[in-house]
Amino acid sequence: MKILLVTPIFSQHWDLGHCWLKAFSDLGHHVSLWDFRLTPEPPTEDYDLAFVLKGHQRTPHQLHSPKMVHWPDAVERTPDLQDTLSEYDEVFGTDGSCEWMHWMPEGISHDPDLHKNYKLERTIDSFFFGTYTERKFEFLNVIKPQAMVGNGWSKEIHALYSSGLIDMLNRVKVSINVHPNMMGPNGRMFESMACAFTITDKVRDVDKVLGAELLERVGFDTPQEGRALVEYFLEHEKEREELFVAEREAIKPYTYRAAAERVLRYV
Repeated sequence: MKILLVTPIFSQHWDLGHCWLKAFSDLGHHVSLWDFRLTPEPPTEDYDLAFVLKGHQRTPHQLHSPKMVHWPDAVERTPDLQDTLSEYDEVFGTDGSCEWMHWMPEGISHDPDLHKNYKLERTIDSFFFGTYTERKFEFLNVIKPQAMVGNGWSKEIHALYSSGLIDMLNRVKVSINVHPNMMGPNGRMFESMACAFTITDKVRDVDKVLGAELLERVGFDTPQEGRALVEYFLEHEKEREELFVAEREAIKPYTYRAAAERVLRYV
């Protein structure tokens, strides 16, 4: 199958399109790329499926069917989003409350070829990675991780992506995941749990991935609970390692390859 993958893969420092490109290619399909930020018009070559990551206001009008889109963000952040995305034949997303999209958390998940335990020495007690939001600041100001990376925090805190981030996660004892809003799970949870033992805030739909029992052990509702979990698990290495195994097993079905397979079933 010939697939046109629409994503800012060349104009962003790091883009999930790399993971989707690998997933479609691993399944044996020919993938062409359209970075609409660099080239206003799509390629003229024919394709059997146009698959758009996140979407763009102009994009639906410039593609022929079958055309599908994956929207990874909370829908309330974008006014009139449903009207725009309704122009696609199928819509996939991470908001489980939307009846007009297929809930697909694996669309921002992990690649087991890349995100995994490399068995490095874990020298960092606690760690957070992610872009600044007010909700994250509220939690992290109390939890106080030993190390942080991400955009928008301060001049002393820098972003880290791809292999550099994976390497750092593999040196962490307790990784901390905080969602930007009450919708989950976010992609950082999957990447983190694949590489390091992770605690996460309890937001909507995380229990669907981890299960209620596991979430009860590694989840927190308040910043204070998050801080207490970090302190507890730093003192209980054996339990931490057992739960790390359980987390990797829980996220095992949620991969970019699984997402690509699911999308192709709608063609």
